[in-house]
Amino acid sequence: MTDETNQDTSVSLVFLLAIADKIVTEYTQRGLATVNLGDRQYYHAVAADEMFDMTDIPKELIVGDLYDDISELKRLKNDDIPTAVDIERLGRVLLAISESVLE
Repeated sequence: MTDETNQDTSVSLVFLLAIADKIVTEYTQRGLATVNLGDRQYYHAVAADEMFDMTDIPKELIVGDLYDDISELKRLKNDDIPTAVDIERLGRVLLAISESVLE
C-alpha cells in the first residue's frame, strides 16, 4: 500500500519535455506561436539558496532582465552546452509568458 501523504520529490525531465511540447502545441494551434511580453523586462528574483528556505525571509531581491535571459537562451541554438542557470532563465521566461497569456 502506498502512503498518499509521501510526495515523490523527483521529476522526470522527459515528462517535462512532453508536457512542454503539449502546451506549446496547444497554444500554437490556438494561433499563439509568439507571445508579446509587453513591458516585462525586469523582474525581482530571490537568490536560489534562499528561495526554498522557509525558515528565513530572503534578505534582498535580485533584479533580473528577461531580455538578457532570452539572449542567453538563444545561444543554446548554437550548440552551446546548457547549464543549470539556463534552466532558471527558461523558468523565468515561461513565467513571463504565462502572465502575458493571462492578460
